[in-house]
Amino acid sequence: MNFKKEILLISFILILISLFAVYASDIAENNSDIQLLLDNTDESDLIGCCSVVLQMDGNESMISFRRDAKTYADIFIEKVDWHGTPAIKQYKTDGEYFCQVIITDDGWVVGCGGKDDGVYNEIIENITAQMITEENNISEGHLQEIQQIKALYKIGHVVIKDPDGNYGVATANSFYTGKLKPGEYVSIPNREGYIRYGNLTLNNGDKVKEMTDLAASDMFGLTRRDISTFHFYSNDNFTTYRNITDIYISNDDGSRFNMACRNMVDNVYINGKVINASDIPIAPEYKDIGNITFEKDIPNRVQMYYWCTMIFGILAIFVAVLLATKISLTIVRFIKNNRHRR
Repeated sequence: MNFKKEILLISFILILISLFAVYASDIAENNSDIQLLLDNTDESDLIGCCSVVLQMDGNESMISFRRDAKTYADIFIEKVDWHGTPAIKQYKTDGEYFCQVIITDDGWVVGCGGKDDGVYNEIIENITAQMITEENNISEGHLQEIQQIKALYKIGHVVIKDPDGNYGVATANSFYTGKLKPGEYVSIPNREGYIRYGNLTLNNGDKVKEMTDLAASDMFGLTRRDISTFHFYSNDNFTTYRNITDIYISNDDGSRFNMACRNMVDNVYINGKVINASDIPIAPEYKDIGNITFEKDIPNRVQMYYWCTMIFGILAIFVAVLLATKISLTIVRFIKNNRHRR
């Protein structure tokens, strides 16, 4: 009898072990990519900032940037003079200075992620500025310089795109260039193995939500925080180049990958106002936090408009004088005719 009980007990234990093994297998399968990250024993190498860049029609484009960090930092989005070029700049100064996003007034886009490297981040920023403001070209030589800096930390990324869709990427392991057609995007996190390419349909759907979702669905990174999305487009009139960038903010709470990152969100300062962390919605929902506009006169058209206005004004005065003269003569004749009748 005791022997039978022992057999039953052993069988019961084996069944429990089997059930646990199946459950553990499911967990491992559902979170395999996250587990690969956890296998890396150096937690500081798991910082997963991500830049997603989308080429749209003409010079229209979007960039979503997800900040990953264990530490809180105020995020600043400002209209600046960037190496002599009007631009939008997203950066932080808490801990160490780190420039995350640049968008110039004519549609160049830069996204940068990695460890807080202070001076090195400024060097990288200066290299991207040289390509944009001085050379107007994405150079593999300069991308290699950036790659060599990122290689020091074995992590990080930079993506740079011109208004026509030509882009360059530098990670800790490689650098390369390419071209995005309208509707194509590239998602660049801090680990090269997680880079993604794809397409979005441009003529329908909520592109801000889709871009926010792409930034949140990037699988690399354990300390997910804010997702800022920038939509650059032109709205010119006859005399003025007008480029507008609409800006949105979201909070990647990590729930997509069973992470508890809801409270890892920062205050954002834009156009002199603060967006409190508590007011930032969970991705893929987002909050419209404003826009920044750049305007520049179209030289020939301004001069043409000036002369057209002058000529029109002179003609208007001339016509008015003629009409006034004609009316005056008509009144004089009317008065004379009335006198003769008397």
